Amino acid sequence: MAETTFERWKQRVGYGIADLSCNLVWQLISLYLMFFYTDVMGLPAYYVGLMFLVTRLVDGVADVLMGW
Repeated sequence: MAETTFERWKQRVGYGIADLSCNLVWQLISLYLMFFYTDVMGLPAYYVGLMFLVTRLVDGVADVLMGW
């Protein structure tokens, strides 16, 4: 049974909405962590940004290694 164009777009929008909600939660947590580290813990924003960069790079390498 062939899918119509409407059904394909409906599926794409559904996946997009689910991904949007996941990314909104992730960004809220990241923004809160940035606020917590800089304002509560008193770390310079440079260090916090560098920490976020390093952890994302390590995560990217680990993902590739786990997939391999």
